[in-house]
Amino acid sequence: MKVRNTFNEVRSIFYSAMKLISTSEGIKREAVNYFQNILGYSTSQNFNRVHILSSLEGFQWNEDQLSLLNLPVLSREIKDTLFSLNNDKAPSPDGFTPWFFKEAWSIHNKLLGEVNATIIALVPKVSNPSSMGDFRPISCCNTIYKCISKIIANRLKPCLPDLICPNQSASINGRKISDNILLAQELLKNYHRRGGPPRCAIKVDLMKAYDSVNWDFIVDTLTTLNTSVHLVN
Repeated sequence: MKVRNTFNEVRSIFYSAMKLISTSEGIKREAVNYFQNILGYSTSQNFNRVHILSSLEGFQWNEDQLSLLNLPVLSREIKDTLFSLNNDKAPSPDGFTPWFFKEAWSIHNKLLGEVNATIIALVPKVSNPSSMGDFRPISCCNTIYKCISKIIANRLKPCLPDLICPNQSASINGRKISDNILLAQELLKNYHRRGGPPRCAIKVDLMKAYDSVNWDFIVDTLTTLNTSVHLVN
């Protein structure tokens, strides 16, 4: 454990104007400032998102989908979801694995809301990270948090294909991301040749497109879909 912690320690980092930080407190401060700018949001965006989203045709759950999503979470659903988690998953920040909760299922019942607490760890995106942009933040969630997330995900899965356009092929049941990969390859074929009409390709910055989504936007989107306040919270 000590060897791994030493190996994973960030000893120095470059920030704006290529200035080097080598102190522990300085690195922590730079990490907080950098990711707050990305994961935070601007309060100047005060336009009515709900009104804009409501104008999109077909952008609402139907009655059957709402009935499924708004069902109360019962003990049986919690147990089935928990027992579907892999026993060998890495221990949570609290040290408890899914196996522990399965073995102790008969003796524990209600849990404090504090079990939802998480820690954020930085995972390097390159072999030799030199700036905060070379790291990706991930949340290390407790087992109970994973269980709650999976319950919500299981309810959303059958509803998403009717809501999300067919041209999004990733993360939807019955669709494969490889379909769009093959399509992109076909579209870009011979792009390097000089002959033919003018053309261009646009590369999306995935970090800016997805990692920095405003939390209020997500809540407004769910509100527009008529999702119950209970599920949103």
